[in-house]
Amino acid sequence: HPFKFDQVLDETCNNQVSYNCTAAPLVPYVFKGKKATCFAYGQTGSGKTWTMSGEDKVIGIYQMVARDIFQYQRRPEYQHLSVHVSYFEIYQGYVFDLLNKRNRLMVLEDGKGQVAVKGLTEYQVNDAEDLVSAINKGNSVRRQGSTSANARSSRSHGIFQIFLRSQGRRIKKLYGKFSLIDLAGSERGKDTAHADRRRRIEGAEINKSLLALKECIRAMSDKKGHLPFRASKLTQVLKDSFIGGSRTVMIACVSPSGANTEHSMNTLRYADRVKEIAGVREPGSARRHMASPDVPPKPQDEDENTPANANWNEYDESEDIKKLQQSLPEEQMDKFMAHSILVSKLMQSEGMVVHLHKSILELQAKEMKEEEKQLNLAIASEDDYDADAYATFLEKNIKQKIQALQDLQAAVSEFKKHLQTEQQHNS
Repeated sequence: HPFKFDQVLDETCNNQVSYNCTAAPLVPYVFKGKKATCFAYGQTGSGKTWTMSGEDKVIGIYQMVARDIFQYQRRPEYQHLSVHVSYFEIYQGYVFDLLNKRNRLMVLEDGKGQVAVKGLTEYQVNDAEDLVSAINKGNSVRRQGSTSANARSSRSHGIFQIFLRSQGRRIKKLYGKFSLIDLAGSERGKDTAHADRRRRIEGAEINKSLLALKECIRAMSDKKGHLPFRASKLTQVLKDSFIGGSRTVMIACVSPSGANTEHSMNTLRYADRVKEIAGVREPGSARRHMASPDVPPKPQDEDENTPANANWNEYDESEDIKKLQQSLPEEQMDKFMAHSILVSKLMQSEGMVVHLHKSILELQAKEMKEEEKQLNLAIASEDDYDADAYATFLEKNIKQKIQALQDLQAAVSEFKKHLQTEQQHNS
């Protein structure tokens, strides 16, 4: 099985060597007004988080990027730029802000195909220590769990983004962006066969998103017309890492254990496929070329410049998921892939239950003061008390609550049905 890569690093190489060979050349590229991405891929326990984040006294690529970003920013030609960061994770198909109490966020798309994470917190940082502090804060609340493959496994995809911004007339315009991504480890069906439901769902969602990423890469390397970015939240938010004038580096982590040969081969094939990508244009755009180092770069367009009345919509994943399933050979549609499909339906129904439950609580909080006011008027029975108005108010309020509870009850019934189906599938 011959493979060809830019660099091959063995177990004697530390994180500084890994950084010099991968992310280090991307820092000056971002300061040319471009977008760059560095992500680690590999099986659970192969060292992705160690490489990206480090541990204890061992620093990782995140910290090294922080150091170099501010070394460049202090140069006279770049002192007009400010540095901002965000950090979010994708867990079980949902997006959470790791720098703001793990608030759940929405991934939105406008009519031009631009993707944004609505409500994502962005902080300005003034030095490398501030940047590393933001990383540590996010890592402290990131999802981890124990699997049969790894006692401490990252159960989410972590996306840390560094923005370079220049002062515009009203807002700070995006100049360059650096995305650092620690992907969750892949899980084979047998790795989660004896896990509880949460671990099974985690494994299914992780593998579905990695499969979606693989199929996007395959579609780009095969130069197909349609790229199924909408098949998962991961590929949605990574869209700008693969199209337009961006550079992407992939760090493929493999285990030295012979018991992990199958995983190692899959990782190497995955990385080999990434190498085949020559770059993809955005639909309707002119082909982009690398800017000459002597030519001052133009700031990148950004979603903040989009008009306030832009038609932002949630992604409709259904068609891309169908294409994702069609891209698999029939013999690969095994029990695990069938489970992934069940999990997608289960997660959608759970999301509806959570939304409706939250809406009822918000309605109760909103109506509480008015209900107390009407009740106190009825109890006091003063001269200005209107019994007809009180009855009308109660009737309207009760109907509204009944409808909301009926909607929630129907959603809970659907949710329980999917829970039972998932349990039966694994019994």
